Amino acid sequence: MPLEHETVTDLFTDIADAIRSKTGESVPIVADNFPDAILNIPGGNGTSDGSVYQDSNGYVVLSSEGGFSIMKEITISDSGAVTKTLSPNILYHFTGNLTSLTITLSPTESLAYYHFDFISGETAVQLSLPQTVIMPDAFSVEAEFRYEIDILNNYGTSQKWGIS
Repeated sequence: MPLEHETVTDLFTDIADAIRSKTGESVPIVADNFPDAILNIPGGNGTSDGSVYQDSNGYVVLSSEGGFSIMKEITISDSGAVTKTLSPNILYHFTGNLTSLTITLSPTESLAYYHFDFISGETAVQLSLPQTVIMPDAFSVEAEFRYEIDILNNYGTSQKWGIS
């Protein structure tokens, strides 16, 4: 089998280009730094098997067998009137005593999935979603329920469970 790279420089250039294609960066990478650069590729955690871990931002991350991020999870314990911009592919748990929850969606250039849940206590939480999000006609938030909301391509779905 013939060698694909005629020189070590050509090989290292291709390795650095491959790393940059995954990180989106354009800075040069010294060959001695290849291992760290590979371990720091977004979504990777340095393992090749599926795992759950907490990243440096405090997110709980579910990764695939290739080490790439599938879903992140974060708990927000703020109470009262809460406003949050959701990033795609992160499961947001709102655990505080909410009076209102205003959701905006971070812009994305590709298809994005947004997911969040919250508890509507003794008084129904006033939920505000972007005008572009289309929810089922019968959707409303009632008191004493736990809600899960999914938004994909600006179409929302919801599920609710009674709380005791």
